[in-house]
Amino acid sequence: MTVYLLKRIFTEEIDNVQTLNALYRELSLLSNEYRKCTIAYYFDGLSCAETAAKLHISLEMVKYYLFKSRKMLKEGIIMEREFGTRSYKPADFRFRTIYAGKYNEEYHNLFTRKLPGNILDCAYYTPMSIRELTVELGVSAAYLEDEIALERERIL
Repeated sequence: MTVYLLKRIFTEEIDNVQTLNALYRELSLLSNEYRKCTIAYYFDGLSCAETAAKLHISLEMVKYYLFKSRKMLKEGIIMEREFGTRSYKPADFRFRTIYAGKYNEEYHNLFTRKLPGNILDCAYYTPMSIRELTVELGVSAAYLEDEIALERERIL
């Protein structure tokens, strides 16, 4: 069933397992809005109107997301992507603070986990988009978006 739905994206035969895997890879790189819209329409089989209602966005926005998603997926599939070294060899991030006052263990322990430590390490000196981080870290955008949202909540 998945192959049938994916054929609707490209209007051509997807008979190559490698192409199908590339498509899955590219889906994992899409940002939350594009990914949810694409999955609702192509995988869940919802109409544009149903997708709009489910995601609480306008019909025009659904059409825009689907148009842009198809374009990004097509471009990404023909492109060869090289994941960054952190995708297979995460950095061992160490965080030291010079502080006066109460020691904040939660803040210190945050960066002992590999994902937040490597996000910070990658984007500290050079800001990176979620898409760039997904390629560098080899982690789906869905997981990165959740992790970054958690960190934003802690900061604010």
